[in-house]
Amino acid sequence: MKLVIEHHLEQSYDLIPSDICPACMFETHDENSSPLLVALDGNFSLRRLKNVPDDSGHTLLNPDYHNLRNYWVATPIKSKTKTNSRATQSCASFKALSGQQKKIKGGLDETGVFGSTCSRHGFPLFFISMTTGETFDYPISILNRIKERYGTNIGVLYDVSYKLKPSVQQTLPELKDIPMAVSVWHAYNHVPQCQIDFHPRLLPNYGMTNGEWLERLWSYTNPFVPQTKYAGPNHRKLTLTCAFNTFKNEKVANIGKTLKAKYARAAIIKEEASKKLEHYNMDRLGELWKEFKEEKRSHPIPQLGIYNQAKEKLRQAVAKYDWTLEILHLKTARARVERELKLYNDIRGEATEHLKVADILAENSAFRMECNVFHHEIYPFEQYHNYQRADEELTILKVNEAKSVLDFGAKAVHLLKSALNMLNEKQTKSFQEEGEVLLLNRKLDDAEEWWYTQFQMLSNFLTDSELQNSTEEDNDNIEDGIADIIGDENMNNNIEIDSDDDFTDLTTTQSE
Repeated sequence: MKLVIEHHLEQSYDLIPSDICPACMFETHDENSSPLLVALDGNFSLRRLKNVPDDSGHTLLNPDYHNLRNYWVATPIKSKTKTNSRATQSCASFKALSGQQKKIKGGLDETGVFGSTCSRHGFPLFFISMTTGETFDYPISILNRIKERYGTNIGVLYDVSYKLKPSVQQTLPELKDIPMAVSVWHAYNHVPQCQIDFHPRLLPNYGMTNGEWLERLWSYTNPFVPQTKYAGPNHRKLTLTCAFNTFKNEKVANIGKTLKAKYARAAIIKEEASKKLEHYNMDRLGELWKEFKEEKRSHPIPQLGIYNQAKEKLRQAVAKYDWTLEILHLKTARARVERELKLYNDIRGEATEHLKVADILAENSAFRMECNVFHHEIYPFEQYHNYQRADEELTILKVNEAKSVLDFGAKAVHLLKSALNMLNEKQTKSFQEEGEVLLLNRKLDDAEEWWYTQFQMLSNFLTDSELQNSTEEDNDNIEDGIADIIGDENMNNNIEIDSDDDFTDLTTTQSE
């Protein structure tokens, strides 16, 4: 019922739609702006059994309600390429795309959910119920819906973007030139020849985006797996819609904190990289990287015999080690390296010196350097790309996202006040309109408090002139709203920011 009421208020009073991420969707994404980055992934845990009661006739669960249509894509579009189209040998073994997953498993009516979020903030976008394995029909259908809603200036992060790209080019020609990358966690499953073209740390416009928000969303929905497994199709979608909405609201509530942490981390990375690059010419490094990249592409991909398979698995384990330990804080990272190293040593035999875990994981070990697509014996290409992506990240955060959040808050408050003014001008109100006034007042209080919180977090991202421009149109409304919150009706334009929120020395600030 809450979903229906929220939609009614949006439609009746022209409020900001609930499917707009404040940081990356409020501003228009035209051909001159950075692309809207979206993440794609499938989840086979959210399956649904056959032979459960049919709830299609239940009034409250009618699938025509806006928020069900808003999230859920009803019918998949048929991809014009085969899902198992050939790729490089070392990058082809993804279970989700294997032929074994394509048939419906016995006893299942829906095999899972394929979904999308904005890659940078985890804002849920669109979802579709799968009835087979993870075929290209599902990501194509999601991208088509994103194109219809948000335009064609988008970028994609997907576990197997290198396979999906030909399908997008043939099935959705309007998106044939969009940038596509592999999410950071899965990038290490790919050989260097593949990473060169699809690792997001090597591509412009991606900043420090890792593309792993859907993994977090799927983890968030794990508690709903048992109940949706035995639910009817509409009840299942409604339950998951409520879960997606709650996840979305949490991300929006903490958007300022998220951007602040991203800014601090990117500033640290840029500063560290800058120190290591101070004796290098960046333009020359860029030219040398292009030559190195072409050389990497020309290397033959090894045939996956038993030895090379073991070496490839060890390469993946070592390549993931640092990222896993730092970002996910999983102690199993070293255990996986130990397991794969034992298999590798066993295959190499007793005639060769057995490698040790400590030697392999040493910062400058020969094996680690072999795993690293950035590695060069002379030139610091890894630091070069760290600097480029961190600098890009800071620009995205400051020029686009921080300003967008503040503009979003200003507009939300303005529209809510306009709606209340319109209702309060009426001499007499219906019972429904009296209820709407109460709800709109509550939403206005929440919006003002949210906007003020984001202002405290983000105002130092922007220069004084940028901050003035971002709020000039709705200046009076915002001043009144902030004054209401802090209880000072005489508040002037100079809003003081707590010293704890100061970004003037970000190079020494630790990421939250």
